[in-house]
Amino acid sequence: MKKLKLLIVSGTFPNIQCGISKHVEIVANSLADQFDLHVLTSADDCVDTSIAKNYTVHPIIKSWKLLSAPAIRKAIIKLNPDIVNIQNPTAKYCGIGSFLMSVVAPSLKHKCPHIRIVVMQHDIAVGRAILRWRYKPLFKAADAITVSNQRDRQAIFNLGIAEEKVLITPMTSHFDIVPADKQMKRQARDILTIDNDALCISYFGFVHPGRNIDLLLKAASIIKNQGRKIKIIIIGGSSKGAELYYAKCQNLADELGIKDDVIWTGYATAQQISDGLAASDLFVSLPSRGADMRNTSILTAILACLPIITLENPKYLRDPDLDKLNCITIKQLNVNDLVNAIEKAASQEISNQALLQSRQALLPEKIWARHMEVNRQAFLNL
Repeated sequence: MKKLKLLIVSGTFPNIQCGISKHVEIVANSLADQFDLHVLTSADDCVDTSIAKNYTVHPIIKSWKLLSAPAIRKAIIKLNPDIVNIQNPTAKYCGIGSFLMSVVAPSLKHKCPHIRIVVMQHDIAVGRAILRWRYKPLFKAADAITVSNQRDRQAIFNLGIAEEKVLITPMTSHFDIVPADKQMKRQARDILTIDNDALCISYFGFVHPGRNIDLLLKAASIIKNQGRKIKIIIIGGSSKGAELYYAKCQNLADELGIKDDVIWTGYATAQQISDGLAASDLFVSLPSRGADMRNTSILTAILACLPIITLENPKYLRDPDLDKLNCITIKQLNVNDLVNAIEKAASQEISNQALLQSRQALLPEKIWARHMEVNRQAFLNL
């Protein structure tokens, strides 16, 4: 029996810097045996087509601006797919470009009504509610919509989209992380030259203003001045355009007197991520938009069985699943609130058993299998 042709449309693919790049690779690798699978992506020198096994990558889209909508639609039609999976948005079409797929999808559906359109929508719940309407033409044109978390799902419902059209495809970390035992922790600290009696806090992800690394540094300074030995590991480099913020944070550490207490890995390898989390006592990630179950760094820290401190932004919808996974949430960007949360996490109020249960809920083999099953349901209209 001839396989259905599935075309994934994504502005990014490894090794373009964007969290969606790895997601597209995982989906393509997992579903290539079941579909005649193709990926339509950017004409970017970073794209590594050699990683594609049993599927084809077409790095031919030169621009993802609004005016490129006809060219993108034409490229899709030329590949003659049965199903189009639109990844929306990506780093290649954000800002004003985030309207792009609300032009592409309706015009594609008008010209080729036989093509089934499935949208994987990332991060609609963050940002101003009035701007969510830019995606409504996309959602109307789609036959099905998948999201990774509860608050994105609710945001789409709030636009008047039928509930049965929206499916949750759960996600977990892209990294193979195991909880550190005492020996692993000691070895990791030896590698990073961290004293065994230091309180070690890690952050993992891009360093940019939206992650509030400066607040973490200020909290670390207060804790050190209270007489506690502390170490901060910043695992990751600056995102594009945030180089000045990265430098500002490094200068701030110097000004606060904690320069020697902060480790900056820059862009991290999988081993650096593993060592950094193994050496840590707890994990802090403070996205200004508020956290949800698409934050890969938080999901990775849950797999490492670390207590997690994150931020809830009351302006946006919240993801209730974070509470189920034992995350400690602060409700405002206040250094004293963060210090109190760190003290709470360091006191081991969350038991090792509870952390292990959170890990079990996110085991990659279980979650990615469910993710692919929901995708198949959406693609095949099951």
